[in-house]
Amino acid sequence: MILAEYIDRVGLKLQKTADSDKHTLKHYINRAIEDIFREFPYMLYKEDYLQTVADYATGTVTATNGAASVAGSGTVFTSAMVGRKIRIDDNSRYYKIGAYVAGSQVTLDEDYEESTVSGVDFRIYQDEYDLPSDFKAMISLAHAGIQLVQMDEWTFSNKAPSVETTTPDEPLLYRVIGTKADVYTPSTACTLKVVSTYASDTQTVTVYGTVGGYDDSEAIVLTGTVSVASTKTFSEVFYAKISDTVTGRVDLKESGDTLIGSCSPGDRVIDVLGKERVLRVYPIPADVYPLYVKYYANIPELENYSDYVVNLPKEFDTMIIDRAYIEGLYEEEDDRAVLMEQRWTAQLQKIKREEARLRNWARQPKFTFDIRQSVYEAPLVKKWYDED
Repeated sequence: MILAEYIDRVGLKLQKTADSDKHTLKHYINRAIEDIFREFPYMLYKEDYLQTVADYATGTVTATNGAASVAGSGTVFTSAMVGRKIRIDDNSRYYKIGAYVAGSQVTLDEDYEESTVSGVDFRIYQDEYDLPSDFKAMISLAHAGIQLVQMDEWTFSNKAPSVETTTPDEPLLYRVIGTKADVYTPSTACTLKVVSTYASDTQTVTVYGTVGGYDDSEAIVLTGTVSVASTKTFSEVFYAKISDTVTGRVDLKESGDTLIGSCSPGDRVIDVLGKERVLRVYPIPADVYPLYVKYYANIPELENYSDYVVNLPKEFDTMIIDRAYIEGLYEEEDDRAVLMEQRWTAQLQKIKREEARLRNWARQPKFTFDIRQSVYEAPLVKKWYDED
């Protein structure tokens, strides 16, 4: 069931059917979804694969103090190396590659601060990888059937020596090191457009991002269902803020109509930042290795009317509606809320008991076989509960 259907059903039960009520109803529904997932956390279990990147150390490089350009000899740099780390000579620190110029030249993301070097060894590598966008907590990480060992930051730092003294190999240790925020980057710098689904929306939408290499913003006044373009050209978009709550859905788009983000009725912010947890592995991968990730996902939150909960069985739709209804009753200080909560909790326990019964049934052996008999010898098959 999509968010729009939940809103309609809960709105009818609470007699809140105006467009201005939709934001509040969405809040009740997301609270209900959160309550159910906290009762059934196994439904947040997910699996995924990551793929490591091989290190690169072919050729030599020349780097100049105070300059960001690095020249290679006998190198084959590629655009895929942008964002990876590079250590030059025996320096204790690493830099990040900010731009690809040619097979024999890259640009660091900052000026080179060490002494000028020429024709020295280097290593380009990647030891940090983005985890799935809905990642909450790690269950296990494995490669070729072998579990990697998770460590805290202090232990990881002491177990993992510096890259210069370590031979790249298959990863053995890992650490989930934090959250990385990715801004929205259009394929080419462009003007932006805002538009509402409601003809009378005339609020001001202030867009924040990067213009001409600097942080900047622009205020754009909505004219209902007619698209309004910015005058500035944005190379990155951080978010957009609306001066007051809107009645319709407000879309922020690239000039070519590619959707960047939306704001639902009642909201005031279009958040386009992509936030991902980051995995760090050791040793530095020497080759391309598949990593099998088992993890618990974040509790999903429905934002747009077409959104739905992917990994929640359909039979929980009624539970979500009833729980959101109860949230609304509590908000209105309605005396029926306590009785409805008791009934909802009783239904929840019933579902849990049924699931436990099915799990126990699945674990029980149904038949046993004499060690000498074939599985095809049906007359010798005995029920699991026979004593002899």
